[in-house]
Amino acid sequence: MQKISKEERAAINRRWIQYGQSDINFRATMARVRAASLMVTFLFLAGSFFFQRRQVRIKTRALRETVGEKGKPISDARFSLGICPDCTRKLHGDILSEDELNRMR
Repeated sequence: MQKISKEERAAINRRWIQYGQSDINFRATMARVRAASLMVTFLFLAGSFFFQRRQVRIKTRALRETVGEKGKPISDARFSLGICPDCTRKLHGDILSEDELNRMR
């Protein structure tokens, strides 16, 4: 093995230090890129969540306006559970009062 002069050793050390610093700079840059991408992802998700909430509010408001103003029904339709009044009397006559049975007609 040859002996290395002091100047050559100093040059080698300078190169190693330079490579080490460039590696540190690369790692710091990658850490910044990761942090920035996480922030962009978070902002995108938060923005899409709030946009979706706004769309739901708009559609809900439109639906409420369609149903009627101040709770007024659109029609006088009455809904049952699919049981005719006579069958209701037979099946639930002991539970329901006569007024409730008459209202079903």
